[in-house]
Amino acid sequence: RSRGLGDVYKGQPLFLAPRFELPPFDDAFGFRVEVDAEGLSLRDAPGGAARVLGVLHDGELLSLEPSPEPDGPAIFRVNQETWLHVATASGGAGWVNSYWLAWP
Repeated sequence: RSRGLGDVYKGQPLFLAPRFELPPFDDAFGFRVEVDAEGLSLRDAPGGAARVLGVLHDGELLSLEPSPEPDGPAIFRVNQETWLHVATASGGAGWVNSYWLAWP
């Protein structure tokens, strides 16, 4: 099964394959959590050492959000991992490891 954003090809991380849509187009970047029973940690900063704000479960939908830092990136690399700043359907926001995300 494809791991989406976390796939690696010849040592280079790949982003999700293009998603083709028919009109009307949805301009939002959305993702679906794909994890095991333990869930995906929503963190207060990019990186595995950052404080956990909550746990996301398999199938939850997320949207890419601007960084909380002025002029900061919403996509951040830490130790060869890609972290995204996202919002949850319940209104929470934080950073997640992209390895566990797929297109909705």
